[in-house]
Amino acid sequence: MANRSIPQELAHLLRVDPARPLITQIWADGQRAELSARTFENNVAKAANLLQDEVEAQEDTTILIALPLHWQTSVWLTAAALTGSQACVFTDGMALPDVHFSAAFVDRSHAHITSACPVYGVSLHPLGLPEADTPGIDLAREVRAYSDVFSPYTAPQPGTSWLHLADGELSQTQALDAAAHVAESTGLGTDGRLLIHGEMNRRSILSLAAVPLATRSSLVICSDPDADIDQIMTTERCTAVLAT
Repeated sequence: MANRSIPQELAHLLRVDPARPLITQIWADGQRAELSARTFENNVAKAANLLQDEVEAQEDTTILIALPLHWQTSVWLTAAALTGSQACVFTDGMALPDVHFSAAFVDRSHAHITSACPVYGVSLHPLGLPEADTPGIDLAREVRAYSDVFSPYTAPQPGTSWLHLADGELSQTQALDAAAHVAESTGLGTDGRLLIHGEMNRRSILSLAAVPLATRSSLVICSDPDADIDQIMTTERCTAVLAT
């Protein structure tokens, strides 16, 4: 997958089948949210516009993402790639690197994370609606003002550093290659459907952002530790599972 970038892969997916289900989220109480490729791209475009115009995100810019397994995490990871900025993904027990963050995106469970930068509170409502007690700047309200069409001031290159993980950094091309290996390890094939269950780590981060683009597959996300995985696999017609 040499010389391929996240924006290129997303654009290809939209040309092939914009209406296809891309991400499905399952909650413990039975709630379910489904984003088509087009709906996902619209959310990503709004997020990227906010990053570009409000955070001034670009190459050499790093943002902090402290979110659980959730479709919003996929959106903000992908938005970072479209602006060419680097996403540092916080996982429990991780020591924050000694870098300057231009912005932090956190949910209520990570409100304790402090950084000398603007902090945006991300709503984990199934439809992305505002929630009470959101830390920092209410992102659900803020992002609505931005267009769902994104044009980068400077298009990111495939070799642009994208993911800052606990074990090192990955460019966009390297992340797509690594995601393809993660998919292969689960038995996920092209046009398959991957269930992600558990906690945030290197493999689930790659799955949230790069696996569906690298393999033309779709995701089912469930962070409920007590979920009946076999039932979800059957109901959602999943072809592979990644338990973290």
